[in-house]
Parts: sequence; C-alpha cells; structure tokens
Amino acid sequence: VLNDFVDAPDFSLDDIYNFLEVLSREITPLQKRLYEATRNELSRRTGVIYYDCTNYYFEIEKEDELRRYGKSKEHRPNPIVQMGMFMDADGLPLAFCINPGNTSEQQTIQPLEEILANEFKLSEFIVCTDAGLASIDNRLYNTTEGRNYIVTQSIPQLPGRMKDWTLEKKGWKRLGDSNDATYDISELDLDREKEHLFYRERWFKEDRSNVKAYEERLIVTFSPKYALYQRQLRAQHIEKALGMIERRSEKSRQTQQDPRRLISTVKCTDDGEVANNTAMSLDVELIEKEKAMDGLNCVATRLEDSVWDILHVNGYRSEIEHLFRVTKTEFDARPVYLRREDRIRAHFAICFVALLLLKAFQKQVNEGLDKDERYSSEQIIDALAGMDYNMVRGTGYVPAYSATVLRSRCCETANLPIDRQIVLNRKMRQYLKALNKC
Repeated sequence: VLNDFVDAPDFSLDDIYNFLEVLSREITPLQKRLYEATRNELSRRTGVIYYDCTNYYFEIEKEDELRRYGKSKEHRPNPIVQMGMFMDADGLPLAFCINPGNTSEQQTIQPLEEILANEFKLSEFIVCTDAGLASIDNRLYNTTEGRNYIVTQSIPQLPGRMKDWTLEKKGWKRLGDSNDATYDISELDLDREKEHLFYRERWFKEDRSNVKAYEERLIVTFSPKYALYQRQLRAQHIEKALGMIERRSEKSRQTQQDPRRLISTVKCTDDGEVANNTAMSLDVELIEKEKAMDGLNCVATRLEDSVWDILHVNGYRSEIEHLFRVTKTEFDARPVYLRREDRIRAHFAICFVALLLLKAFQKQVNEGLDKDERYSSEQIIDALAGMDYNMVRGTGYVPAYSATVLRSRCCETANLPIDRQIVLNRKMRQYLKALNKC
C-alpha cells in the first residue's frame, strides 16, 4: 500500500517495529505537543471535556499483563486492552491512556486528569461522563481545583427517596416554556408531544457511600419520543419471549435487549425440592418496572447553570462514542496483531494521532458551513481514499477520480490544488516539499 503513494517512503517492516519501540516511550510528550500545536491552530475549547472508555480485542487465547480477559464491549471471548480517552468540546481527541483489559473503568479517569493538569496545564474544566464512570469518588474529585462535573445517573441505583422523586408523574415542566406550567406525564398525548422534552430538577443532600451530607443536583428528563420507542421495542420483546416460552427455549444471553430477561423461570417446587419440570412465564413485575422507566433519563451535577445549558452539554457526550467507532471501523484498530506491550501501546498512539488529524481536518473542512451541510468524518475518509492519480511519464499526474464538491473543498482546505486536470511534476515536488516541512 505504501508504494502507491506519490512520494513512496523508503523503510522496511523492521524499521516500523523499531519505531514503535521508540514511540512507546514518548506517548505522554507526544500528546502534550499535539495539544499545544492544535490549540494554537484551532483554538480548542477545553472548558468542558468528555471522558469514556472502550476496549480492543486480540485474537489470542492466553492473557498476559496487558491483554487480559475482561468485559468486552463486543461480547467477544478474547483478551482485551482498555482505552480511556478525553475529548474536548470541539469533538477533538485530547488525551488517552491504555490499561489492562480487566481494569475498572472508574479507576482510569483520575490518573489521566493528573496528566492533563501536570503536562497540559489544564486543571479547570467540567468533566462529562456516563454512569459507568460516575462513582462518588470521581464526582468528589471533580469538585476541587476549579473542576466540576455533569454525569449520567442511573435511576435504579439512586437512594430510595431520590429514586421515588424521579418516578413521580406530576410536577414536570416542558423545556422551552416561558411560563411555570406543570404537567402530569402519565396524562400526556405522547404522539402529540413527541418533539418536546419534559424535566424536573432539585437538589438532594444524602449520606452516600460513607460521604456525609453530599449535596447534588439531579435533573431528570422525560422524552415522549423515546418512551414511544421503548414501548414499541418492549412489545416486540414480549412477543419473542412468549415464543420462547412456547418452545421452552431457555438458552439465551440475558442482556438489556434480550427478550429472555422478561421470562421468569421456576425450577423448584414449593418445598424447595428440584422439580422435574420447569415453569416458564412472563415476568410481569419486571415488565411493569421497565414501563415506569420509559422515556426517563437523569443527570447529576453540582453546577447551577440553566437546565437547557446542562442538557445541551451532556447531549454532546455521544460524540466520543463516535470517535471510538471510527478507530474500530475506519482505522481497523482491532484486532491487534502485536504481542509486545510497548508496541501495542505505540499502535494505539498512532490511532490516536490519526484520529486527531482526521477530526481537526474535518473541523476545518466544515468551517463556515451550516449544520445540515457539514460533512462527516466517514464522508471525508471515503473522499480522500478515492483520490487516485495516473502518472504520465515526463509530464505529471492526472486525477483518476470524479470531481466532487467535498474533494474540492478538501484540497482547498489543505491548500493543495491537486484536483485539477493535471498536476505537473515540478508542482507536485513543490507540494511534497511543503508537506515535509509540516
């Protein structure tokens, strides 16, 4: 593949492996320099930063110190490594860490924040994470030194009176209303209100996890559109569960999207003895509990900003999940075919650099465009990947692709006018010389 480039590099596979060993020792300084360079060029917004974790699998059977058996995001029975990553408010990767696959996600955020403070000189920010990373310890940590947090809160895991409050049907406000009208969400016409969002908020002071008088603001939202989707999905699951009961099918992995979770299985008699037959039926109690949660989401924070601002910031959290998808689908970051720990870490450092360059270029390409006109990172990758050239000996390079608005915009953004009818040899040499200076 490297030989297909206009300026084909001259190095061997052994040179690449040797480079990985060197790169593994410079990962933190590399991230620092990348941040400094892009901060000056792109005016990066770091007042709000987003954190999440994912994992990457290896097609091996025996684990080692780094590649460990853990909870795989893809449900694969392979050893994995874990990546934690911060993203800034522009959607650009900020910093990353690599941990053994069996590491608790909650233990990864504070060490990386220390790197941001010590190396990047970033200490005042709002951290936005999902519920899996939002331990009380991490929340308290992010209320010091000018930091704060917005985290997704699991409603079932709330203490009693806080959970009861989130499930109340009365006293809801509609986001965007200029008056103080309140609603009973059990009486709403969901189809009519599906484009609106309803919310409740209040501060709680609770003794939680040995933390005395910990005060926190909860904002719980109700989305009629999401409630309708969940009800439709559950109806399908109930239908499938009834089919499983009829077939007496017991083998199934119970996940949140598995119809098997709605089946109650009894294998003992009333006397506690082993039953010859298994009684299977719908778990009505569980179904009712799920119905009570339809359309609900909850965030926790200690900020005093408006509800709209907090929900707007939290809504951008899905972008970091998209960054991970890009590494796995567009960059083919897994499975990883390296064995040594230093080379594995360097592999992910290269993925991080590629991701940062892609997102920075995407930001520049989309500058000045309306929201519905902006190009996705996948569209940009496809456009660039298809820009092949035929070489005319002694003359130059002729584009062997169809011109598009996006490809022209990419060339304009990069200040490389190579989408014309022909690029003369001397011009191509000038462009390559300019690129090598970057």
